[in-house]
Amino acid sequence: MDTRSSFLSGYFMQPTRRSYSKPFKAHVIQECAQPGASIASVALSHSLNANLVHKWIRLQAQKSPALPPAFIPLAMPPAGANSHGDAVHPQIPLVDASHQCFE
Repeated sequence: MDTRSSFLSGYFMQPTRRSYSKPFKAHVIQECAQPGASIASVALSHSLNANLVHKWIRLQAQKSPALPPAFIPLAMPPAGANSHGDAVHPQIPLVDASHQCFE
């Protein structure tokens, strides 16, 4: 067998991509969500690139449906009703250049 041809064929081989199962990805994402955990340290502990883990987290966030805004009913008094019985007239004190207050 020619060593040169075997070297060249090995040189031109396409690198294979590693694939990870969905449960493994979910486990890594869950570890990253723990308080005090950094994505870089979790990735390193699993021999992964931190950018790959960031990508998994982004994809997971896109797949997860966002919670709709919660509607909280608020009891309001009827229009025109005032608890004091009369209209509210805010009073703003006037101040002149010498900082004296006028009402």
